[in-house]
Amino acid sequence: MAALPVMLRHARARLAELPPLPEPWDMAEFVERVAQHRGRPIQLAPRTMSHYASVATGLWIRRTDRDVIVYDTSGTELHQDHIVLHELAHMLCGHTGVPLHTDATSRDDDQDGDQQMLSRLSGDDVLAEESVRVLHRNAYDSAQELEAETLAYVIWQAAGLQLVSGSGPVSRAVAAFEYH
Repeated sequence: MAALPVMLRHARARLAELPPLPEPWDMAEFVERVAQHRGRPIQLAPRTMSHYASVATGLWIRRTDRDVIVYDTSGTELHQDHIVLHELAHMLCGHTGVPLHTDATSRDDDQDGDQQMLSRLSGDDVLAEESVRVLHRNAYDSAQELEAETLAYVIWQAAGLQLVSGSGPVSRAVAAFEYH
């Protein structure tokens, strides 16, 4: 696993290859810019995922015609934005997940569980009869998770966003330990 300073350099280099960040920051605009940059539409699918928090708070579903980011709406707006950035970072890093086949003959027990979770979270507008690729933390190794988290952080930092909103002791502690 690469050291954090090396990962930060790689993430900053990747950020430099992206279209400019929206000013002022606007998540929907950034998602649209990433979609145009990648040449694939991105659909945001906000859902209450608290029941699945042990599995994921966000998912990237790569369909044949578009990418779908399912993210948990039970947290703060700050947390929702972080989840979306993290899933976008997986896309921008070129990570791949595990195939999820929707026909009954090609599923194993794990995929059956994923299928049930995805059906509940995404609705018919996301899953179709073709195979999709499901990308959530169980489909990545820890190096990919760290790479995505680092890129999400670098984007967050470049956009001038605070990791914790407010000016209380938690905000000051986060600022004191933030890696520069």
